[in-house]
Amino acid sequence: MGSFEVEAAGSDLDSGPEYDLIVHCFVRGITDGLRYRLHGSDDDGRHDLQWMKSDRVKPFSFIWCCEQIGLDPEVVRERLLNNPEQSYRALRHGNRSRGGRKAQG
Repeated sequence: MGSFEVEAAGSDLDSGPEYDLIVHCFVRGITDGLRYRLHGSDDDGRHDLQWMKSDRVKPFSFIWCCEQIGLDPEVVRERLLNNPEQSYRALRHGNRSRGGRKAQG
């Protein structure tokens, strides 16, 4: 999938605690969703995978989170779902090296 770093990219939030919260929720959701897709391990992951696939646009939906942090939701979704193993490894590695605050996938 290649790397992508989640940085403030022209969103209304730009940075700060609200932005950090959105990034944290986003990274957690995609990590848990990918883990479920790969291993089928827990019900929470099933909901996270459904969240990633949803086309709803409302606060904290997958699309909304992508837009707030300056990512194209369709590109991110395609990369995550087409390369789940590589994406999951990159996210886990990025979270460990950054203390879980920023995403790398």
